[in-house]
Amino acid sequence: MKCNVFEIWYLHYKNLRMYIFSKVKDWDATDDILSHTLINFVNYCESRNDIKNIRGWLFKIAYNNTMDHFKRDARRVLLDFDVVDDSEENTHAVSEWLYHFISELPLRYQEPLVLYDIVGTPQKTIATKMGLSLEATKSRIQRARKMLKEKFEQCGKLEISSSQLYEFTPTQSCCLSL
Repeated sequence: MKCNVFEIWYLHYKNLRMYIFSKVKDWDATDDILSHTLINFVNYCESRNDIKNIRGWLFKIAYNNTMDHFKRDARRVLLDFDVVDDSEENTHAVSEWLYHFISELPLRYQEPLVLYDIVGTPQKTIATKMGLSLEATKSRIQRARKMLKEKFEQCGKLEISSSQLYEFTPTQSCCLSL
């Protein structure tokens, strides 16, 4: 190792932990993110020793890992939310509508959306695979999200309940058949 990881980590550990917690408000998630930050730090220190502002650099790693955590959670929420439909006897998962609506998207929007938001493929990789620029890929993903949002709004009412679950109440016949 080219830098004293243990000494540096000991100096900044508590502040990093509090910083991460202030963002995620969950101690388990905080400790996971902190572990990833330590791994990034150790890996970097093993190969290089050119960090000029170690404290700032550590907080930048912590910030990036925190944002990655939120991105993973956003993808998970996309797949995990439940539907409560009080007007019908049966209850469906929002994911049934979600996948149905995604399948109705034009392929040029469907593919990058699924690869990024569901599979978790980096946008740059998607761009290369599809022969697009990064900007075009980002644009298609945003347009696909907008189309999905419009479809949900057209077919019913999507709300977050007090228990932090998503509730979808279909109001149009386009959703009642699923």
